[in-house]
Amino acid sequence: MQDAQQHFETAADKDGIKSIVEYVDKSGVTYKITKKVKEVVTTKWTNEAIQARKSLDKFGKAATNSEADEKTLCMRSVEEIPVESAKKIHVDLSQKDDAEEKFFEESLTITESLLKEKKVWTDLNKEMKDQVGVGEEDKKDTTEASATLASGAPGKYVPPSLRGAQGDGGKGKGKGKGGDYSGQQDATLRVFNLSDDVKEGDLQDLFGQCGRLQRVFLAKDMTTYQSKGFAFITYYNREDAQRAIDRLNGHGYDNLIMKVEWAKPRA
Repeated sequence: MQDAQQHFETAADKDGIKSIVEYVDKSGVTYKITKKVKEVVTTKWTNEAIQARKSLDKFGKAATNSEADEKTLCMRSVEEIPVESAKKIHVDLSQKDDAEEKFFEESLTITESLLKEKKVWTDLNKEMKDQVGVGEEDKKDTTEASATLASGAPGKYVPPSLRGAQGDGGKGKGKGKGGDYSGQQDATLRVFNLSDDVKEGDLQDLFGQCGRLQRVFLAKDMTTYQSKGFAFITYYNREDAQRAIDRLNGHGYDNLIMKVEWAKPRA
């Protein structure tokens, strides 16, 4: 038995919504199916010149070739480019306010840290000593170091600020830049006949085998930054400097014979 179908459709309203009613008979029972459908009208725009080119008369080989040959040579490609209207993105105002508040709080924290007075290491060390209570012990150690240096007896390490206590009444004047270089000049060597490719690290490795180095100065050209062929090596004691002269004077280094001798004192 063939099913009978009836179809009714209303006109679309202003919102594009229309009703579709269908009556379907199945197995002797009639069913009413009601649907509501929204129509969406898509508008396509085409240039008039494009439409005019489609109706142009054929010319050249296209005019003489048969339709079968034209089908093998030419293929029409239809490309549809749908253009969607821009949609406004919904932004949650509560999340936006939270993000701004967090940004303001971080900015205030950074500003407070910049304006806060920074303490130097000595102030922090002083506060730590006051809390722990080791100030008296440090003063006692300083007094013992001064007494040991004044007596001339060998003892523990004495800081440079207290090494002049015996000669200048305990004022502890250091011999820094512009001071007395006689101690350094007593253990300073001058090295001649060095190659242009020698580096300060090479001299430290070579002369460091003879004793503890205090300073390594390699004369360099200001333009090429290559060695000028001589350098000054300063040891902490004269015995190590003498040992370097005995071992390395006349020593072959980088295909050259080095000459090591005592540096002349400054005038």
